[in-house]
Amino acid sequence: MDRAVRGALRVVAPLALGALVAVLLWLRLRRDVRPTLWAEDGRIFLTRALLDGTDAVLQPYQGSLHLAPRFVALAVERLPVEKFALGMNAGACVLAGLAAAVVLAASSTLVESRPLRLGLALLPVLLPVLGVEVLASAANLHWLALWAAAWVLLHRPSGPVAAVGWAVVALLCALTEILVVLLAPLVVLVVLRAERGRAPGHALWPAAALLVGAAVQLGVTLAQPRSRLDVPRPSTVEVAELFGLQVLLPLWTFDPDRLVGLAERAPLSLVLAGLPVLGCLALLALPGPAARERRAPALLLVAVGVAVFWLATLWNWTPDKEDPREVVEQVAFHTRYAVPAGLLVLSGAVLGLDAGLAPREGPPRRWPRVVATGLAGVLAAGMLLALPSVPTRRLAEPDWLDLVAAGREQCERPRQRTVQLWPLSPGGTWSVRVPCARLRG
Repeated sequence: MDRAVRGALRVVAPLALGALVAVLLWLRLRRDVRPTLWAEDGRIFLTRALLDGTDAVLQPYQGSLHLAPRFVALAVERLPVEKFALGMNAGACVLAGLAAAVVLAASSTLVESRPLRLGLALLPVLLPVLGVEVLASAANLHWLALWAAAWVLLHRPSGPVAAVGWAVVALLCALTEILVVLLAPLVVLVVLRAERGRAPGHALWPAAALLVGAAVQLGVTLAQPRSRLDVPRPSTVEVAELFGLQVLLPLWTFDPDRLVGLAERAPLSLVLAGLPVLGCLALLALPGPAARERRAPALLLVAVGVAVFWLATLWNWTPDKEDPREVVEQVAFHTRYAVPAGLLVLSGAVLGLDAGLAPREGPPRRWPRVVATGLAGVLAAGMLLALPSVPTRRLAEPDWLDLVAAGREQCERPRQRTVQLWPLSPGGTWSVRVPCARLRG
């Protein structure tokens, strides 16, 4: 195949996959939820885009920068006011698709199996827990940015020009998610490989760009720290139980009643749910260069996933109720921290599967391929079967058009410049401030 054609395919194929992911995420969002505006998407990002324009891009929120949702809001702000809700939801799906495209392209230098690369990039669609709160939410795009940033670090650019492009992607991811600081072990791995001559010098450019973005984020959070609830922190055992309940069990089921039953009567299920993932990681112990090359990246991805979940849970902990049913139902509806953990842990599992499928020197052995294929099928089937039972925090009301109509009535008052439209999904005090000039227009 001609080199130019191969180069074009390396760009077109990920973009096509990203478009597919965006469409599938949009279809996964319930039709009656699409015309509603979500919480921070309205109050934080769309409001500031409407009132401040491009000045809002580098405005901190809760101690860090959130570049991706700011970009979405700036694009949506140019739409007719009636399309704001649809625009924010669709824009979040498009950016999630771009994250999937980045992962598909970035994983090409480490994951040899094309079906595995495809499955890896489809994780935003397949991961059940993503549908609870993160689906079509611009405010939660930072979790996908963290996942994409991890794979950008593991990518080996083909040349200096490509390295510049990947460095830009790494910087954008870092300016969207402050927790890229937890990717420091992957940065160390990249540096060590470059020093040993296993990677060219320009392979360090994306890592350097990510470090620049992380430094900016740390400076922002020191200047404007994130608010923190003054409540007792969970123990390590409690966080481990939550990890099993929010990250591992939802790979197989998300039915609240079933989760309650498993948590009450079979706590061992929290461990058993992770056995297929452990099986994937066990394939990294196989002899040969394929497993050896993937071993450190896979284990680091899993470690970062666990660290992200632990830190986010620790920082944002709220005391649960004593009734087990209420505890599990609350867990089922507060799962955004499980999304990056699931994406990163399953990324490590994919590397283990790839090690099992890779050809190896010496006498041919079929069992690693059989085991890897079986584990991949089990994980894929489990997630697909769990998808229909996933609950959602996205409510079908209030309809955005109803809020717009109410806002136009308020703008008829003399000297009324802006109006506050509320409540936004999921209810409560979430609102968006819209200039009357936009509503009258």
